[in-house]
Amino acid sequence: VWVGTDAETWDRYDRRLFYLWSEDGRFVNLELIRAGAADTLRIRPNVAHADLFAGVRDAADEDGRGMWGACG
Repeated sequence: VWVGTDAETWDRYDRRLFYLWSEDGRFVNLELIRAGAADTLRIRPNVAHADLFAGVRDAADEDGRGMWGACG
């Protein structure tokens, strides 16, 4: 995988904050959201991909993918 960062690389709980890309170029964070396997969280100043993530999350919800379809 390839790793990228945003404005901050650690959160207040001492967790590392990364964006991940697979060897074949897929944006792992985005793919998880698209599949309904992850939700989004916008916390400034780490918002480089927030708008992209929000649109994909809304589409996953509307389509009932992953967790968005689990509860009917």
